[in-house]
Amino acid sequence: MKGLSEGNNISELRDAIEMVVKMLANKGIKVTQSGIQAFVSYNKTTLEPARVNIPMVSEKSSPELIVAIKGFVDHEVGHLLFTDPQ
Repeated sequence: MKGLSEGNNISELRDAIEMVVKMLANKGIKVTQSGIQAFVSYNKTTLEPARVNIPMVSEKSSPELIVAIKGFVDHEVGHLLFTDPQ
């Protein structure tokens, strides 16, 4: 995210989350933004991913936090693509 101003960091983060939500919605996976932890939860019966949570971010969040949240999004999507829940 080189060369971005603070306002663009939040805009870029929202764009990334929107893209992830669209991708996951087609798979029936819920995307939430709450709390301070990023995680993937799985359906206990099917072991399929059921939810991805991204930590809540505000307009007043620091640029460093915005970059970290973007990293959380990438990390959790990596779990969806490559982690075997069994």
